[in-house]
Amino acid sequence: MPISDFGYSMTAHFLTIPALTDKINITADMTSGSDSWNSDSSTSYAKAFDGSTATYFDGVSDGWVQADLGEVYDISALGYAPRGGYEYRMTDGKFLASADGTNWSEIYVVKGKPSSGMHYVTALSGDTTARYIRYEVPSGKPTNEYNKDSSYCANIAEIEVFGTPNSQNWTSKYDKLEAVSGSGSASWHDTASTSFEKAYDGNINTYFDGLQQGYVTLDLGKSCDIGAIAYCPRSGYEARMIGGYFSVSKDGTNWTKVYTIENKPSFKMNYTSELESITARYVRYEVPEGAPTSPLNTDSEYLCNIAEIAVYGKAGAVSPIGDVNNDTAINVADLVALQRYLLRGEALTVPENSDVNGDGDIDIFDMVSLRKLVISQ
Repeated sequence: MPISDFGYSMTAHFLTIPALTDKINITADMTSGSDSWNSDSSTSYAKAFDGSTATYFDGVSDGWVQADLGEVYDISALGYAPRGGYEYRMTDGKFLASADGTNWSEIYVVKGKPSSGMHYVTALSGDTTARYIRYEVPSGKPTNEYNKDSSYCANIAEIEVFGTPNSQNWTSKYDKLEAVSGSGSASWHDTASTSFEKAYDGNINTYFDGLQQGYVTLDLGKSCDIGAIAYCPRSGYEARMIGGYFSVSKDGTNWTKVYTIENKPSFKMNYTSELESITARYVRYEVPEGAPTSPLNTDSEYLCNIAEIAVYGKAGAVSPIGDVNNDTAINVADLVALQRYLLRGEALTVPENSDVNGDGDIDIFDMVSLRKLVISQ
């Protein structure tokens, strides 16, 4: 495999091994996986981390192997070697990363048939802040041109992981909150491949190429306790995030700024400081107007470039009927919101909570029912 942006190979003597540092030591007690062919201990999952490309994990269909790194790391690179003579079995195999061992992010897929020997990958996608690393194969019959087996088999000789401990990580304390939808401003030339959706697609190698006064908004679907926000800049344009800021909102109309990026971030998932006592449904990233004030950003105006956003916290309970403005309480503010809808046609934050009497319509009779609910609180 030639040296490229996607990885490196050391199968030919004239190729230079990349200057990879910070290899994570993985011992047998840190590993787990599925059973090997005929439950053979000499080809168990532990062989994928024993430091030898001559041994291998002979996993079968739906097989997998993973390592618990013991703490959360910023993963910078992966190394892998296929089983000798069965290199084709790694085609379409994928590496996943997880901070909690439950929620997984795909960070690399083996494309094409790899050659024998170690391969190194530095262009990783997805969320590379992780404690757990897993290799697995798809289910069913192979769909690539190289593998003629009746089903994918998890065969791999060696895995190496590189990275450094994450010093500011909130994934062990908070859950990752998935957005149910998003919105944003236009991208450069209205290009779909760099639209705002790329800021929450789980891949740090895609990005939102927004313009001046640009923004991207995530809707978490309900009010949540926001503990921290993670963000990754667009590679090569990291300085464009200096001065950018995150705001939160309960109703999508009234916004509170909670964090400003003061320094040039690295091309990885970076974390805000811990956000205390923040309850919100919407999270927005945007840039200021005018010319950048940082000497590191030489653009004539702020441009909204961001590769990835992830929100961490605790998901709130589903808001009850009558909580018209979705602030987790039923009070006079809900009466005002419903009245504005009825008299002015202003949009409802959660229409499903506004049909208070449950007759299928939102009208003056819901206002009467809501008044009774507010009085009873």
